[in-house]
Amino acid sequence: MAAITGLSEKRMAHYTPDTFHDLRVSIKKIRAVVRLSGTDRRQGATGSYLTALRKLFKQAGCIRELQLEIGYIGGLPPSMDASSFSQYLEAQLAKEKSRFLLLKKNIEKALRQAPRELELALTKMNREETKTWLDKKIRRLAKKADSGYFNKANFHLLRKRIKALHYAEKAAGLKNKKISLPSAERISDELGKWHDACVVSDHLIRAKQRLALNTDEQHCLDYLHRHWQKKAKKHLQTSGKLLPSVFR
Repeated sequence: MAAITGLSEKRMAHYTPDTFHDLRVSIKKIRAVVRLSGTDRRQGATGSYLTALRKLFKQAGCIRELQLEIGYIGGLPPSMDASSFSQYLEAQLAKEKSRFLLLKKNIEKALRQAPRELELALTKMNREETKTWLDKKIRRLAKKADSGYFNKANFHLLRKRIKALHYAEKAAGLKNKKISLPSAERISDELGKWHDACVVSDHLIRAKQRLALNTDEQHCLDYLHRHWQKKAKKHLQTSGKLLPSVFR
């Protein structure tokens, strides 16, 4: 909680893609702990706190994606004219940063006042009950994976579930033998790269629809779109191959 408050209070000039990543990871850990504690996530002080975190998490994700994309475009060779797309991304980034600053101001109070009810719930957590809860969640996830439930349409959901369970295990100081942590971390990494590639592809499609591009710029964006589609396909295929090794 202190890490989230500290990160959210940093000056925007000091925010890098890693800063936004750290902020999102801290929020994921808090959400995992809340699930572990059994605290009501919809009402009271905890509900207000989680609502504030959810908004901050989503906005930080938008900015981090744009920052990474701008960094990639900036590294293209001079022969590839992506200046209009780069300007488009910079304009989008400025808008999202303004939204982030406004959001921080609006939820400042909720972030500073960590709910007392959550802290009390954490002190009452029972190790055996927590282990039983985690085992149940992992069995349910493994059953869905075996049934073929996870596919291209909802692979991102698998990544979110694996990360949530991993953070919950670490918070509780437990290690479950039914899930292979190295495989889980690798598939999570591959799915993250797949998701990033899909985001870039979507931005390229929107840019081509909205911008007045010359012929060279059009060819450049077409090339980049094909490139990121191939990357997305590669990471998705790798994820599919890794899935059977995650659950034992």
